[in-house]
Amino acid sequence: MRRETLPAVCIALLVVACLVLAGCGPGTATYSKYGVEFEYPADFTLIESGQPGDEPTEISGIVEVRQEGGGTRSFRVQWLNTIVHYTDPQAQVEEMLDLMEQAEGIESLERGEMRLGAVIGYPTSTQYYKVTTPGGSEAYGIVAATYFTQSQMVFSFITRTGAVSSADDVFEDFDGYMESFRYVQPGGE
Repeated sequence: MRRETLPAVCIALLVVACLVLAGCGPGTATYSKYGVEFEYPADFTLIESGQPGDEPTEISGIVEVRQEGGGTRSFRVQWLNTIVHYTDPQAQVEEMLDLMEQAEGIESLERGEMRLGAVIGYPTSTQYYKVTTPGGSEAYGIVAATYFTQSQMVFSFITRTGAVSSADDVFEDFDGYMESFRYVQPGGE
């Protein structure tokens, strides 16, 4: 190898190593309030709201992260402390999809197969969906719900993206958020 090319090769290897270590993207940010924690792309916009009320609390809230610049990706976490209401994750998913189907601007909603799994050891139901608007735009996503029996918290999750090649891609996007999801009951260990 000629001496003149050695520095160029070293610089190229250094650049590749930096890109690999940095994940080749904008990095991640972490939401961590009210006992709810998850990672999301750092270039997404974060929106918090209450249910009811303007601000989330330890008892209930909504957090949504959305892709900036007209992007179509989003992830939403909703929580509610309850004793009786919505303790069946599968029924919660079905109800959320029913509401989505009735929403203004939705022409049709296709549902995939209901999948049963677990989030942090609690039974979780997930279902793939595809919505179409009157203009023909399509969006794909996952609706999921779980009930944490110890804290009596119901959690629902919704992802949405506009460009996918398969349902597996949508589940992969969802799993990316859920791998970092944590709930620690405020005042708990």
